[in-house]
Amino acid sequence: MLTNSFRVSGRAADPNSSDDTASISVRVTPLSLTGFASAHKRFRLGTRKPRPTRRVAAGTRLQFRLSAPARVTLVFARQAKAPHARFVRAGAISVNSKAGARALRFRGRLSNGRSLRPGNYRVTATAKDSFGNTSKPRRLTLRLLPA
Repeated sequence: MLTNSFRVSGRAADPNSSDDTASISVRVTPLSLTGFASAHKRFRLGTRKPRPTRRVAAGTRLQFRLSAPARVTLVFARQAKAPHARFVRAGAISVNSKAGARALRFRGRLSNGRSLRPGNYRVTATAKDSFGNTSKPRRLTLRLLPA
């Protein structure tokens, strides 16, 4: 709880000094981004309809829950083909979202219009509200298959 108190005064005499002060208390809850998950951890890129022989979904839904309205940024990092499995930033998506449960349809295309290449990705989600408060980052891994 945060409490702000105010007191006013002036040069003129005040017959009722009981109304010269005021205070307000506000319950502050931290911004939280929870429930970050993907409908499919492994999916095909693009929007083509699945062939009868392919049983892997095209695209996925990235789901999350916000405690307050905020701008959610999803940063995609591709796993490099090195023995130590380092991740290299590939791009990001940012969306404004309301409080509550939300889902973002994702088919491998970033905000700048670039498409991700097939491979393993680590997705880091963070939320930032209009007051500048930032949520704890949440991560998940995805495997993007060729179209």
